[in-house]
Amino acid sequence: MQISRLSKALAPLRFLAPLCLGLVIGCGQATHSAAVEDEGVVASSGPRTKVEDLRAKPAVVEEDVEPVVQALGKPMGEFHMTYYWIAAETKRGQQPIVDKRCKRIAKVTKHFKRRLTLEGSGKLKDGRLVTTAGGCKCGTPCFWVADEKYPWGLGVAQRPLAPFRSIAVDPKRIKIGTSLYVAELDGLTMPGAGKTGGFVHDGCVVADDRGGGVRGRQIDFFAAQRGHYRNFFKRHKINTVTVFEGGERCQEHAEQHDSNLLAVRGSS
Repeated sequence: MQISRLSKALAPLRFLAPLCLGLVIGCGQATHSAAVEDEGVVASSGPRTKVEDLRAKPAVVEEDVEPVVQALGKPMGEFHMTYYWIAAETKRGQQPIVDKRCKRIAKVTKHFKRRLTLEGSGKLKDGRLVTTAGGCKCGTPCFWVADEKYPWGLGVAQRPLAPFRSIAVDPKRIKIGTSLYVAELDGLTMPGAGKTGGFVHDGCVVADDRGGGVRGRQIDFFAAQRGHYRNFFKRHKINTVTVFEGGERCQEHAEQHDSNLLAVRGSS
């Protein structure tokens, strides 16, 4: 009698058995799926299988490729980095600027003449680019009008200046023409666009120029335009840099730089 009553009481639960079994299987699958997605978690039920064994193996396993490390030259230490650019004339003045023969090139303001002497190159309102030519018998700094093949002016020994690639140095510290690597420039996007701006720098520069105020452990980075300098310095505020000889890492750039130099000189 007691068994009969118990059977009657349990009879409705027989219909739930398949549902419960399905739920158990379903829950087991969901838990297992979560374990596969969650690194290091293993399903709480069933055999303890490592997660990595459940993931599909790639058909082809690629070998690790070691990056090619191009050697730099000897470290030269920390240098103070300043900036220069082409001065731009905004209004006419009464101060004459002359060439080596003391022949007047133009009349400019005192401010522009001072900037022109400091920067080394400047663009007149009429579009001519003038650059320093050293001292002369006139008792004043002399200039000369640059040829169109020097769109950014000249450095030492008629070396054409290149924006963000040319630097002015103290020749007693760094020999003119030396290829250098400036670590802090590597990976930075330069201001501007076109052929001379908007590129990611690789840190390679060349000592193309010497500055009147550049002394000792100092390099003067040619930013080409004052606006480019402001943009760059506002973003990065670089005053001190780590300098190396360019070595193998900058060899390709140095060769291209020299090739451009020879091409310009050859077109004279």
